[in-house]
Amino acid sequence: MLLRHLPARRLALALTGAALLAAATPSFAYFRNVLASTIIGSMSETEVKSFTKAVGSVLVNTADNTPAQWTWPAKGKQPAIEATITPLESKTDAGQACRRLQSELTRGSSKEQWTAWLCKQPSGEWKLRRLVQ
Repeated sequence: MLLRHLPARRLALALTGAALLAAATPSFAYFRNVLASTIIGSMSETEVKSFTKAVGSVLVNTADNTPAQWTWPAKGKQPAIEATITPLESKTDAGQACRRLQSELTRGSSKEQWTAWLCKQPSGEWKLRRLVQ
């Protein structure tokens, strides 16, 4: 199951730890400016879709502590993006299958890392959740 139900921008915001805010609020504009200086925030819509698909595949198909690689080729002046996506642990919370993912992204000399819990909803969609570790 891929993350096709999770909008690409929403996933990008969530993975960087930003609050999921309505596009009309002034706070959203602030977070958008902050994200512009991150690798995820600088990704094109096509890059985000591909990355989202890779995350979805890892959630479903990759064993805990097994890293998976994702790469987006360089285009024009934009350097390639390389990512390692690793599911760190799996558990059930409130009847939902949940996985804690870590991602390390590199684009040129920029590097960033994030960790987040995602839980599978009854609809099959994976959503971010705050879980006690």
